[in-house]
Amino acid sequence: MGHIGNLLKRPDIEIDALLGLYSHGLIEPDQILYLCQLLQKSGKYRQVMPILQDTLKNISKIKASNKEFMKEYLIDCQRYCRAQLEIEKERTAAKPPVRNSRDKNGKKESKKVISNPYRANAADSHVEESLLPEIPVNIQTDPAVFKKSLSNSRPFSRESYRLAIEGYRIRFKEAFEDLICLNGLKNITSFWFQEETARKILKTFHGRALLADEVGLGKTIEALIVLKEYMQRGMVKSALILTPTPLVSQWKEELGTKFGLNFPSTDDRGYNSRSSSFWKQDFILASINLAKSKKNIKTSGRDGGI
Repeated sequence: MGHIGNLLKRPDIEIDALLGLYSHGLIEPDQILYLCQLLQKSGKYRQVMPILQDTLKNISKIKASNKEFMKEYLIDCQRYCRAQLEIEKERTAAKPPVRNSRDKNGKKESKKVISNPYRANAADSHVEESLLPEIPVNIQTDPAVFKKSLSNSRPFSRESYRLAIEGYRIRFKEAFEDLICLNGLKNITSFWFQEETARKILKTFHGRALLADEVGLGKTIEALIVLKEYMQRGMVKSALILTPTPLVSQWKEELGTKFGLNFPSTDDRGYNSRSSSFWKQDFILASINLAKSKKNIKTSGRDGGI
């Protein structure tokens, strides 16, 4: 059921399936983390809190190789959900009370009562919304400037406008809770721990991190998720990837087939004939040995070194 929900991109089905496993004690450690992640993304903070507390309480009994990472993630998730619940509580408390009154015909009507922070007396601390004066708003446009701007502009469709607004929203979105690059990945399924590592690098370390996982855990995938996320948000205009010489072709293939990125590399045909112009490109995949050679060290570093 959970697998079907994942294929259909229905987190509600996945949540129901995982909650069923959890309630019967059949859930695996990595599935607990995924369940908490789904509940958090869905805004079900009250529902996820007891699961977090129970899992943290029994963390010593869980058999998992990544127990420390699991514990750290659960604590971070708990803090986030607790903060969201506090925000919801404050919003609820800030809502104006509703007072029932009767109109001329004797029917009940509800009136919002708002707090006036400028009243000194407690008795005058509430005023009816209807008694507040309306603030007049006037908007004026210079016809000449408007006509000039309109005549010099190109017509755009509503869809183009919507995409532009969405692009600006994504670009200036500070939080990295949702990785927007994941939907564009091909021929690859990222694991939850890879996504969490990428989020931590983006949110906590601002892109500056040293990945030192064991062999086979996907350090290349994690690094490229971070790069792709920055590129899609328009936060990176250039990038230089340096690898050992035997790995250049592997990185080239990973970039192209899985992340849709076609970086020029030092393994490309014709590199030797255009090596001077090669290092001036915005995105480069290069061998460390070639980059640090006497011939290329000045141009590869742009400012005199790598």
